[in-house]
Amino acid sequence: MFVGTDAGAVEPTAEATDKPWAESAATVGESLTDAADQALEVVPDVAEDNRDAPGVDADAEEWDESPEPPECANEAATAADAFWMAASCGRDVLILDELSPWDTVYATPQGRLVRETTVVAERTNIDGEWSPVDPRLEVESGGAFRVASPVVEMELAGSMEPGGVLASLTTDDGEVGLSVSVGLGDPSVEENRATYPVLDEGGARIAGAQLVVRVAPDATGLTPVLVLDSAEAAEAVLAATESSGLSFEISAGQGLELVEPKTDESGVRIVPEGGDTEVPVLQVLPAYQWDSAGGDPVFVRRIRNDATSAVLESRANR
Repeated sequence: MFVGTDAGAVEPTAEATDKPWAESAATVGESLTDAADQALEVVPDVAEDNRDAPGVDADAEEWDESPEPPECANEAATAADAFWMAASCGRDVLILDELSPWDTVYATPQGRLVRETTVVAERTNIDGEWSPVDPRLEVESGGAFRVASPVVEMELAGSMEPGGVLASLTTDDGEVGLSVSVGLGDPSVEENRATYPVLDEGGARIAGAQLVVRVAPDATGLTPVLVLDSAEAAEAVLAATESSGLSFEISAGQGLELVEPKTDESGVRIVPEGGDTEVPVLQVLPAYQWDSAGGDPVFVRRIRNDATSAVLESRANR
């Protein structure tokens, strides 16, 4: 078998006719190499000479290069990055995009998602970065207090007049306020608890009456409790609120609305205005009162509820 080219550029010499196979193969191979070199000289370098030509990728010379493997870490911004890192590094990788105060999601080297959900909140991104929750109260200017690292922003007032806003909670959709119909003095604060003296109509402290506000340990909400040490204290508080009654009022700001519960025992749901009423932004659990001497708790009567506010009144005032 003789190997040749259709160009006929190579012709065997007289010496090569005695040994056609070896010599001819070498000669043809050299000619093919020379032809290839000439062709490369004629064809322009796309990457270097035609970077601005339409439809030409300036990085065409890198098409055949494999992407560099990711630097191994314990977390990644997206699920795609986390799966790539998990497969390359052989470890579980936290997906930052999937984090919530209650949920932690990992990508595994086997290409699976692992979700861990806790009953209580563990983290918050209230400041734009994930950090552990912290329910402690910190002093702000003007005598107010804020929760150090809550799931939603929470602030408590200092001393206040009757009907003032005791607590405010701010979500991405709007603000919720909690008002109380009695006057309160400056609170004493310890960790996640604020204790307010209750004031009479003249602004003096009522003996045996205090309002205690406790921030939840996982910083997801707060609970106000009116503590009355005696019947005399209860009578004095009711006397101080004679015109309005002893009550708490929940108000929803612009962007939020209150959803009427079916019963007093089901609480009030706060949802985005015009949004899904089954997915609340916040929820106000049922209020109730009890006697430490014994007996079952009694649910508080709701005397008014509309799209923006709900008022809870003590049964003791009926």
